[in-house]
Amino acid sequence: MSKTHTAAKTKKIVSGRKPVFVPRTVIENVSPQVDDGIFPIKRTVGENVIVRADVFADGHDHVITTLLYRTENETKWQEVVMKPLGNDRWIGSFAIEEKLRFAIRE
Repeated sequence: MSKTHTAAKTKKIVSGRKPVFVPRTVIENVSPQVDDGIFPIKRTVGENVIVRADVFADGHDHVITTLLYRTENETKWQEVVMKPLGNDRWIGSFAIEEKLRFAIRE
């Protein structure tokens, strides 16, 4: 069972006197992952990491999904625009060019 992640954008709903912030974008079923993301996946130099995820938002807005990744030595995230596969499923990939640990930001 995978975790559900919500993006930073929220929708403000006024309920009584206090505003309530509700996540507008949901990210689910991210793959690949090992034991619900507890352990890192393994790839070798020259291979591609292919990431798939279910991404959707409330309303009728068009969704654009970006895969963010970096090596353990980098501070700046690199971006790849993910492509829609249909039915809220998205895919993106990046190549492993060095033998380092990578981080993926969901």
